[in-house]
Amino acid sequence: MLAQANSLPQGVLSLLRG
Repeated sequence: MLAQANSLPQGVLSLLRG
């Protein structure tokens, strides 16, 4: 569960950081 929840924010931050 933790891995899934972490995958979401990580992907969003990655896109925002660009």
